[in-house]
Amino acid sequence: MASYTPNYNHEKIPWVNDIIDFAIDMESEITELDGNNKKVILDYDGKNFKHVKNGGKLIVKSGFADEKFYKGMNANEHFFSYIAKEAGLKTAENAILHDGFGDYILISERFDEGKRQYSVGDFLGLESQFDFIVKDFAEKLDKLKIDKSVKMDFAKQLYFNILIGNLDTHANNFSLLIDEKTNKLEMSPIFDVCHTDGLLRSFNVINTKNVAEVNSKNKNITIQDILKDMNLNDEDQLQLIKDFEHITTSVAGKIGEISKSMIDPTLAKEYKQIVNENLYFAAKELKALKESSPAKKWEKVHKVFPVLKNATEEQKIDFIAKELSKHNEPIAEDFILSEEETQKAENEVVPKDFITSPEEKVEMLKAENEMLKKKLSMANEMIKSYNIPEDFMEDIKASVPKA
Repeated sequence: MASYTPNYNHEKIPWVNDIIDFAIDMESEITELDGNNKKVILDYDGKNFKHVKNGGKLIVKSGFADEKFYKGMNANEHFFSYIAKEAGLKTAENAILHDGFGDYILISERFDEGKRQYSVGDFLGLESQFDFIVKDFAEKLDKLKIDKSVKMDFAKQLYFNILIGNLDTHANNFSLLIDEKTNKLEMSPIFDVCHTDGLLRSFNVINTKNVAEVNSKNKNITIQDILKDMNLNDEDQLQLIKDFEHITTSVAGKIGEISKSMIDPTLAKEYKQIVNENLYFAAKELKALKESSPAKKWEKVHKVFPVLKNATEEQKIDFIAKELSKHNEPIAEDFILSEEETQKAENEVVPKDFITSPEEKVEMLKAENEMLKKKLSMANEMIKSYNIPEDFMEDIKASVPKA
């Protein structure tokens, strides 16, 4: 596993040291890119750099040497981009260099070559990037039948940002890429990934307007909040929980290296403490979710009924109820109707021999419907408790269609 190195020449940007003189003299060459710091787009032909308005190979962000609030943000982004990469998230290759004025320049390779990039804000047609409601994004992806990998990748990016204390998760800090040849849509690599919680606290600033709304909340967001808005089936939800667990483990293993970064040591110590607190609560919630997730609840049933693996919970309950109606063997004492309840239910059904009018037939159908509801309820309780005798399961297994 790699170890964090603040300044380096990595293979994909071999010219980082050559760019320093060009990059610091950019005040008159500011391009129209979103964000708080000044950026330019550069192209490189192997010998010379050239400022361009579109295209190009590199995005160069100037430092904040003259702005106390934002100073050190490029070093911040570089470090947490490194952790994101270690956690398995797609990131843009980047490097930092001292700008000679007390701060750092961040150099990033562009990741949209041959692709069209759209912010999530544009995708949703938002008037303001700060009106970002995660549920709306997930629902639009579903409505357009976009491949589920987009939603899964977005959820991982969102979770990582929340875990590291990034309170700048507005809609323009997530983007989609569309391949110009295939029209395939995917999430872009994660970007603008910084720890801002501790920075805001150090200036006694409380600001939640930049935070995406998750499950109608923009603070104290939990993993369950993310899962609820994603609206995934059981198997995908369990996979996402596993992905979150990997991200959590990766962040926990790397956050200690913040002391090697170019972030102010006092702030770095505070950032580390906040992230560790987030890690503690995340690990605790993940452990509980792994045991109580819908996929875990139905795991035993899926082994017996493979055809139900991709069914909704309502379909599963309905299927089990119909199977129950074919068998008279006891399920478990807790779920058997008492004699009194059975007698009452039987009395509610009007014997066919005594049907004398359409109205009475309607009453009979209503009573039968109530009986079905009881069976559904009984089946649901049976499944949720795992209290399914093996001999009963074997009896009905033969009647289940092949997967």
